[in-house]
Amino acid sequence: GGEGQAKELFSIIDLSSVWVELAVSSVDIAQIREGNRVVVTMGGSDLRAEGRIVFISPVYNPETRSARVYAAIVNEDFRWRPGSFVSADVETERVEVEMRVPRSALQTIEGATVVFVRTDSGFERRKVVLGKQDEAFVEVAFGVDLGEQIAVSNTFLLKAELGKSEAEHSH
Repeated sequence: GGEGQAKELFSIIDLSSVWVELAVSSVDIAQIREGNRVVVTMGGSDLRAEGRIVFISPVYNPETRSARVYAAIVNEDFRWRPGSFVSADVETERVEVEMRVPRSALQTIEGATVVFVRTDSGFERRKVVLGKQDEAFVEVAFGVDLGEQIAVSNTFLLKAELGKSEAEHSH
């Protein structure tokens, strides 16, 4: 700076905790609350961190019709750098269910939703009644007992094997 003007000599930055700025659409902003859990993922990497929403701007960006929302995440290893591109999943509601299964465990056979339950001789299909669900999991309200083991991957192979064995029996 010039004579008599303030001049910045250096900046002190504490990066042990960083704020993540999120743009949330006007459609979704009503579901966001301070304190909501958020999982942040850095673009182009597998770096993930969990944090909490700490501030929701009351003003919309007039061009994007989105609001700025800030989440705080711990950055003890200093891998999160200001200016990085990130995406985030914000938990807007938590619902407890007695039993849930990954979507990958479900198959549809003859119009019914089934899972494959482990038995002493392999797997048997079991019709299930579903309840609440999100992107990854589905509540099983009826059809499987707690503690029973089910197939959660490659269930399409079990479905294909079942179809082959049923075709062989019909000849």
